[in-house]
Amino acid sequence: MPTRRRPIDVHRQASEVIEREHLEKIPWKLQRLQGIRLALEGQDDYRRIAQIVRVTTTTLNKWINWYREGGIEGLLARALGAKGGNAPRFTPQEWDRFREQLAKGTWRTARDAQRWLKETLGLEMSRKEVYRHLGKLGARLKVGRRSHVKKDPAATEAFKSGGLCEAGRAGIAAAHGGAGVGVR
Repeated sequence: MPTRRRPIDVHRQASEVIEREHLEKIPWKLQRLQGIRLALEGQDDYRRIAQIVRVTTTTLNKWINWYREGGIEGLLARALGAKGGNAPRFTPQEWDRFREQLAKGTWRTARDAQRWLKETLGLEMSRKEVYRHLGKLGARLKVGRRSHVKKDPAATEAFKSGGLCEAGRAGIAAAHGGAGVGVR
């Protein structure tokens, strides 16, 4: 036997919900009003209503509880992300200190930065989170590129200095079947 639900419309605002729904232009408010209207009509279960308004059942239950507590105003007073997200991990002073250490080049790896955060600031973070914070500050990975084992260092230096030496031209010509290499 299904459990009886507590009444939703304790503030007797069902007609106002319908009226506000027709007038509302802000999408997230309209979505909440639609969810409450469907719940007030009682034709569908909460899971189906959540599917209709494209939210989770947990979110729909939150909306219904907010509506029970404060009516329409209680439902719409809470903006998206009403909790304000997570509290910042860094204070502004700690963030400045982190930025300064990055500018000095204190760390060579994210693991070094992670260790510094734990030892100096007492912040325990995952490496993924450290990478995210380093990325916010514009830090980039500095990894040397791989080099082929048969790479000719003399030809590389000649190329960097603005031209190929005769040995480099001869090596390239041999690699290309004897065809000469020239500058056009």
